[in-house]
Amino acid sequence: MNSIRKSHLVDFQKGWIIGNFYPNLFTSDEIEVGVKFFQAGEKEETHYQRTATEFTVIISGKARMGEIIVHSGEIVTIDPGVPCDFEALEDTKLLVVKSPSLPEDKVLGAP
Repeated sequence: MNSIRKSHLVDFQKGWIIGNFYPNLFTSDEIEVGVKFFQAGEKEETHYQRTATEFTVIISGKARMGEIIVHSGEIVTIDPGVPCDFEALEDTKLLVVKSPSLPEDKVLGAP
C-alpha cells in the first residue's frame, strides 16, 4: 500500500537519514544523506573518508571547512583521503551527501 509518512530528524543518528545504516528512511549502498545543524562555535575534528566523496551544501549560515570559508548557497566537494575539519562561524544548516555509503569509512585525523 502506498502512503505518505512523517518522520522527524531527532529519530535518526546525527541527522543521517539515508544510507547503509540503521535507523534510516531508505537503505542505500550508493549514497548517504544527512541534514546537519550546528550552533555558532561548534566544531568537528579533522577527519577524512577512505573511499567516499563528500558533498556539503550550505543551506544557511557560515562555516569554515578546512582552510576555506563557506556561505549559504555554496557547495563543498571533498575527495577521498583529503582531511578536513569544521567550525560553524554562525548557526549553520547543512545537507551532506556521501557516495558510496560506507558507514565505517570515516577516519579521525589526517592520513
